[in-house]
Amino acid sequence: MVKKMYDFIHQCIISSVIMMLSVSQISAKSSVENVIKVDHVIEDGFEHPNAHFEGFVLSDVFVQHTAFSPEAKPTHVLTQRKLQFNDNPYLRNIGTSYHPLVNDTSGYSLFSNLTEEISSLDASSDLSRLKVRALTKLVIYNGSFGGFESQEVLAELEDPANELFFGANNSVEMISINDDLWIAAKREIDDIAESIQASVRYYDTPQRDVSRFGIGIASLLFKRGSDSILVFRATTTDGDFQNVYNMVTHPIIDTKSTLSGTKMLERNWKRAGLEWGKDQIDREKEPDWYYQVVMPLYSKILQRGFGEELSDAVDGQQVGGDGDVISLTEEEAIQEGYWPVVKTTIEQIRKDLPNEGRILFSGHSQGGSHAEMARMYTEKIYGETWPVVTFASTGAACFPRKLFGIGRTDYLDDVDPTKYYVNVTNYNMFLDPLGGGLGESIGDDCYLGKYDIENNLQMSSQYRYCSRIYGYSFLRITADEELGFDPLRIDSKLCRFVAHQMYFIMKELERDEELNEDGSTLGGCFPYEGASLESGQCPEVPGGPIRTTVLFVPAVLFLLGRLALSNIF
Repeated sequence: MVKKMYDFIHQCIISSVIMMLSVSQISAKSSVENVIKVDHVIEDGFEHPNAHFEGFVLSDVFVQHTAFSPEAKPTHVLTQRKLQFNDNPYLRNIGTSYHPLVNDTSGYSLFSNLTEEISSLDASSDLSRLKVRALTKLVIYNGSFGGFESQEVLAELEDPANELFFGANNSVEMISINDDLWIAAKREIDDIAESIQASVRYYDTPQRDVSRFGIGIASLLFKRGSDSILVFRATTTDGDFQNVYNMVTHPIIDTKSTLSGTKMLERNWKRAGLEWGKDQIDREKEPDWYYQVVMPLYSKILQRGFGEELSDAVDGQQVGGDGDVISLTEEEAIQEGYWPVVKTTIEQIRKDLPNEGRILFSGHSQGGSHAEMARMYTEKIYGETWPVVTFASTGAACFPRKLFGIGRTDYLDDVDPTKYYVNVTNYNMFLDPLGGGLGESIGDDCYLGKYDIENNLQMSSQYRYCSRIYGYSFLRITADEELGFDPLRIDSKLCRFVAHQMYFIMKELERDEELNEDGSTLGGCFPYEGASLESGQCPEVPGGPIRTTVLFVPAVLFLLGRLALSNIF
């Protein structure tokens, strides 16, 4: 190891000397009237893997390049990069008392082992503790932590020092720390990737500025050798939210079918080993019939204009910026949402795959659903069984069968959601209402948070906040939050904050008590049992046009009465 390091430092010194001599020779050959100017640029803040030799640390890298102007005049630039060696304050000692800005008492450092984790990544179906943790870092790279709730909501946290990200005192400080951390972690991963001959690339469609802030899919492609890892981003933009309505309206509104959101919440509560007691039974009796009439119409209103916007955005754009051109008619965009864009991206990834190449699909929340769809598609169309690892996926076992809304279709020509898929693993908090309730995954659901639930229930943030909403129907929870009815308005957001956010999922996965060496979890991994198209297990919107017509006026009057009594007007 010492010899290798010596050779590395020695080569750097030789290269620098040669480069300096080259500059000198160029200058010497120039006449006094035509001296070639060399611009010296110093760049600070680059993260690099540590490089030491007998007490010496490589602190600077000098890089020279020559640019030619339209007049063919060369400009020589000598760039001096100042290296930090994992000394960024947001990556160093997070979770310990030594961190200069953070007072996180959890005792777990989310980025302390980043080099080893990223080096463990490959596109095989093998799982390990390091590999799972590394994939969470790629998910963070692809979209920051995101999804912060308002100051008003976060003010209701019982233990802000532990439940705000990294011990921040308020949401403004939390967002600031998060943004700095994301930038530092992104730079760190880029440099580690370079050191292990890997590459990181945005694979957004349409162009990056549109997908990142508007409508379209945002994905990250991580490549090393013949391996590719494609990570889909979670719901972030208004376009993402409009698309997800196609997928989740049925499980929200249907409260009866086996795989409806309401029934899945109860199932996951019991899987955590918790008793479905008096509080939950009393909440089950709360009426939601008026929401079953009103909410489908509300969802349709929210979807207006989506098809035209998506069609205009992707028309004539290239996948990933330089792949095949994609176009969508407005009708196709209305019928299928993001799926044609996701599918074209997958086709481009396959097209670029070398011989004997492998792919692993990953993602968070809605991004997890895209990853599951990618696996089903490549297996059905090409017979390929690429592995999938997701986090709080909104599941793809039901929504491909029938999308919600006028003119919607299904995805059954492309995927088969009726069967269990091997090597598909989703990591989910037990009481996450979105990852655990909006859709069943097609492989194994591995649950997080069991250690605190078993050993000290009040130490479990997800139990403290989510226990306040469990028992109500998913429809009642969602609609009360959307329309501003307390206490569910705040309680639902708090539950989602501590159970669905990627930070809290990472925090649990960093605990050896929760995540085993082989990638399984203390809470156990439960396989999808499969559901035929005729089984009736997947949710449907109850009733029809006659029921809606008859009940619409009473439903509106009932809802107006609730609004008046709640002083929301």
